[in-house]
Formats: sequence, structure tokens, C-alpha cells
Amino acid sequence: MKGLLALVLVLVLGWLGATWYVGMRAEELVRSEVANLELLPGRDDIVLDVVRYDRGLFSSQADTCLVIQGDLAAMAGGMDLAGALCMTSTIFHGPLILSEDGVSLGLAATRDAFDTSTLPPQGKAMLDEIFKGRSPLEGKSYYGFDGSLAATLEIPPVDVESPMGNLQLKQFTVDMVRPSASPYPLNSYFTVKGFHTETPKGTVSLDSLTGSMDVVAMLDDEVPLTNANFTSKGFRYVQNELTLLAFDAILQANSQDKGAVLNGSTGIWLDNMQAPLLPVPMDSAYIGMDFEGIDKAALVRLNRISRELDEVQTAMALSAMSGEGSGDINQQIDRLQSLMDDMMSVLSEKLLKPGDSTISMKMLADLDGKRQFSFDSKARYLGLEGKNLPFQEFMLLDEQQLNAMLDMTVHLDVADAVIPPPLVETLHAYEEQGLILHEGERWRGDINARGETLLINGQVMTVTEVKALLDQLHPAPEGDALSMDEEALMEMEID
Repeated sequence: MKGLLALVLVLVLGWLGATWYVGMRAEELVRSEVANLELLPGRDDIVLDVVRYDRGLFSSQADTCLVIQGDLAAMAGGMDLAGALCMTSTIFHGPLILSEDGVSLGLAATRDAFDTSTLPPQGKAMLDEIFKGRSPLEGKSYYGFDGSLAATLEIPPVDVESPMGNLQLKQFTVDMVRPSASPYPLNSYFTVKGFHTETPKGTVSLDSLTGSMDVVAMLDDEVPLTNANFTSKGFRYVQNELTLLAFDAILQANSQDKGAVLNGSTGIWLDNMQAPLLPVPMDSAYIGMDFEGIDKAALVRLNRISRELDEVQTAMALSAMSGEGSGDINQQIDRLQSLMDDMMSVLSEKLLKPGDSTISMKMLADLDGKRQFSFDSKARYLGLEGKNLPFQEFMLLDEQQLNAMLDMTVHLDVADAVIPPPLVETLHAYEEQGLILHEGERWRGDINARGETLLINGQVMTVTEVKALLDQLHPAPEGDALSMDEEALMEMEID
């Protein structure tokens, strides 16, 4: 019996010891996660800080607040902004987590809520009315022993009526999953349902928006490799009881690491469309873009330059608003110019690879199952004689040299029903010159352009010849002809 009691005592003490140790590790983890968040690039004027952490044996309480300091705090004119915007968290310690969601094994779990108690009374009362007494932002998270993370952020349902309009939101949720201690991959899932807002200027509604954004990897801590998939249902914009725009949509986008270069694609499919103001009638459409051969090292460099530009511009803006640090303005301007020069240099000399960098675009529009319009294009970057040029030299190139830097193909197909009647005569004139084809009830054109040589619908022409044809079809006004502005001016002088 004494042996059994001793065993139970050892187990209890072991559990309490493990819980105490895990509680300590949970505090280190929470503080580390918050410290790694950067709100203002290159500045510590606005930071998130764990201003209170009361660690207990089985759970802890913490306040994570937006802290304004430095130049921004000085601009507040003595107003104490500390603790005005905070998230209050309850951290449940493992290894045996006893939380509101039940019992589980892990390092820790949290329950988080935006703290409205520090807000001005009017602001707190307004939020309490909108969210029916709930916090306007709520969250929960789970940390596994292997460093994995599962977190959820949620905005509670909203149903507000006022003289200025109505606002409804049934669900807004963001779920994030990190499978291991490594920062990436990081998978995010978005859900929006039942959004509806109505004002005197119009009504906007969205039945649902669901999708995911996955950060697969981060190249040199600068460039994310992503996969995005989103689906929206029932978007509608109505004004004066007239539907100006309505559609369902699917968005897919991704970027791919191909060794020294990056490739990527983006596509948007639209269905059940209503868009009476668009020039081309359609009930479904597609817009897509693909790129290949973007130099990875150059893109990383551009991201770093862009980030430093943001830091310098932020510092300049804060100095201008606070009236301090004016002595540094010349240095900041010089640094800004230096960064812009670096950016132009990378763009012109490094980003694109002659012969390998391409971009393709595709647009489609259908109505009642019939193709109304299609446009396909692909451009391949050649450089000048197979080489990139410094930015200053690039700016001095003439039109002929610029044309020689691209190999481009374009295909256009348009239904007769889409062509406005005033343009039909002009298109027939183009057809007589071989610039466009009319087949059945469709207008078509195929162009391949490389340097001064054009292949238009199978006919070889030069850029000079095409310009001459266009000048012939659209002759410039005679030299003695007066513009409308000149005629109006002469009439004023006569009067």
C-alpha cells in the first residue's frame, strides 16, 4: 500500500513538475512569437509587446499590447497611448492541457480576445452594441511538442441597422497551420459568409468567400513561394435597384522555384456575370497571366531594396510630422536616390534573362455559351544582341532598338456582335490591307513581331510599311486645318 501511495505521489509530483516546466517554456514561446513581429519596417516606434504575463501552475494570463514610442509617442502631445490596444490571453499549460476545448496533449493552448475595457466609453459602447457584448476579435491556438502551431482568428457575427445603412456579417474566420517548428510552410484558410452592407449609395453583398493561402517557402527570408486558391459566390453590387456588377469567381495563383529562376501563374475565372456597363456583353470570363525566367537573386535583391525604401520613407515621414531630425533629411534624400538607382540597375541588368524570360496573357469572354472575345499574347525578352543593358543606356535606345528586344505573338478573335457599328467600316478597310481577317461572323488577327519584321496573318511586313498603311487609312489633318480649340479662340477674338 505504501508503495502504491509512493508511486502515486511520484506521478503527481512528476506531472506538476512537467506542468511547471512546460508553463515556463510556454512563456518563452509566447514572448518569442510576439518579439518576431515587425509592424513598421525598420522602426520600433510601433511594436507589439507582452506587457503583462502572470504565470501560474496550470495556466497563465497575458496582455499583448500595441506600444507606441519614440517619434510617434512624442507626436501624441503627452497623450498616454500605452495599453490602449491589447489582446488578453489565457495560456493553458501542457503536457496535459485542460482548456475550454477539452483535454489534449501538447505544449500549450491559448484563448485570446481583444480587450475593449481600455477604450474610451463611447468606443467601447459602440463595439459592445455591434458585437453583442463579445470581443470584436477572438482567437485560439495550439502549440505541439514538435513546434507545430494551429491558430484561429475570428470576428463575431455582426447585424447592425442605423440611419446611415445596414451591415451584416455571418462569419469571418482565418485558420493558420504550421506543421513543424520551421516557419514554413505556413498554411492559411479564409472563410467569409453572409456579408451584406446597404447605404444610400448602394448595396454590396457577398454570399461566401473561401480559400487558402500557403506560403511554401521563403527565399533568403525575402521572397515567398506561394499557392493561393480562392472561391467566391454571390458577389453583387446594386445601385438604384440596378445590378451594376455581379459574379462568382475562382482565383488560383502560384510561384515556383526553378533553381536560378522563378516561374509563376495567376488565373481568374468569372461566372454568372452581370455587368451591363462593360463594353463587351458577357456572362463568363477568364483572365490569366504566366511568367517564366525571372532571376531569383535579382528578385530577392529588389525585395531588400524595396524594404529599405519603405524604412527610409517612413523615417522621413515621421521626421516631417514630428519636426525633429531635420538635419538628417539630406542624408535620407541621398539614400533614397541611391536606392532608386540600385533598383533601376537591378531591373535593367539582372531581373530578366535574355532568351529565357517570358510573359503570357490570355483573356476570354463568353455569352450564352458562345465565345465573344479572346486575346492571347506571349512576349519573350531577347535583350539587345542577347545582353542586358545598364539603365542609362537602356533609356537612350531608339524605337528600332527597343523593338529588337522582344519577340511577341498576339492572337485576337472577336465576334461580329461585339463590334460597335461605327467601327465596322474601319475594320473592312483594315481587312483590305491584310491587317485583319473576317471569317464567317468573326474578326481575327495573328501577329508575330520581332525587331522590324512583322508577320501579320501570314503576310511578312515591316514596321515602316504598317505605319505607312495606318497613315494612309487615317490621314493626319492638313497643315492649314484648324483644331477645334484654335477655331474657338479665333471666334472669341472676332467677337
